[in-house]
Amino acid sequence: MNAHIISLSLFVGLFVIIGFGATSPETDVDKAWRTDGRYFISKRMYKRSEAWHICNNDEDDLQLVEIQDLEKSISVGQFLLDEDVPTAWTGGKSGSIPFEEYVWESSDDVLNFTNWEITPDRSHWRETDWYESGIIILKDTVGKWLPKFQENLHPAFCEKYKQLEGFEICRNRRDDFRLAEIDSAKKSEHVKEYLLRHEYTTAWTAGRTGACPFRDYVWGKDDERPINYTNWKKTPAPGDISETEWYESGIIVRDSPLGKWDLVHRQALHPVLCELYKM
Repeated sequence: MNAHIISLSLFVGLFVIIGFGATSPETDVDKAWRTDGRYFISKRMYKRSEAWHICNNDEDDLQLVEIQDLEKSISVGQFLLDEDVPTAWTGGKSGSIPFEEYVWESSDDVLNFTNWEITPDRSHWRETDWYESGIIILKDTVGKWLPKFQENLHPAFCEKYKQLEGFEICRNRRDDFRLAEIDSAKKSEHVKEYLLRHEYTTAWTAGRTGACPFRDYVWGKDDERPINYTNWKKTPAPGDISETEWYESGIIVRDSPLGKWDLVHRQALHPVLCELYKM
């Protein structure tokens, strides 16, 4: 996934999207994957770069799994145990400082959680090997990771997110990140361009339904600021969804039709659109 932090030249800010969606020759999930609805493990074996593309180009908006804390590590390990999969590629890869740094595919930030089976040292690795290394997770030592040469063959291990998870993911990525807020036509245009450029199909934003059903939309998890810009694919009416469903709805941006937003149940799984908001 080409999801490093991208600068947008006309908008003073930065976006990063965690997750991807495009087209793939393997669109039949039942044939290509074993899944519990959130985690997807491929039935075929791939090199590291192939696994990255398999996740990012699947039509169901997946990304290589990122294991940023102990809770996630346990969850991922349990899935591998249940599926009896011995190893799987994750989003982790070697960083810029040999034998010290590990980073996630969607960020250049050093990993804030490590649970390594071994920590390589210079006696084990050449610097060239280091830069060619990705990270796998091992089932046999649940929650353990291990650097592996990217040409090795392992299953692709993909995931996607609920909206409330998106708030946490952005906030935990960096102190100056948040789930993206689209509050103007200009900002909407830049988000649309970003989605087009990287071929994303949908992404969670911080938008959610407000206090007055079928009228109010607000930003953020705890903030009740009303949205001052709307560009809805469809404006819901009382007959469209129930009041209960309304309160459980979040807002995604989708690339078809371009730049439009839509209401989705907050438990639905999509990539996450973060932005740098402290400049």
